[in-house]
Amino acid sequence: MTHDDLEDSFASLELAPDAIDRIESAALASFDASQRSLTAEWVDLLRVRPALNGALTLAAALALLVVSPLGALLVALLRRE
Repeated sequence: MTHDDLEDSFASLELAPDAIDRIESAALASFDASQRSLTAEWVDLLRVRPALNGALTLAAALALLVVSPLGALLVALLRRE
């Protein structure tokens, strides 16, 4: 197989610009149709297994508080006393 044969083979894999535009618009339409609010996602998560998912949600919230600047201020204030 020569270099020209390989170039011809790979050239057939390239999409035309109109095909790329159609794929992009279809992907964006699908994404926009499936968007939900973060609150709705959390409520659905808690609805499935309230105890376990509630504990995981609490752990995630505490982890975010600890690594946030506000959490660092709270820890500094608690250590000061």
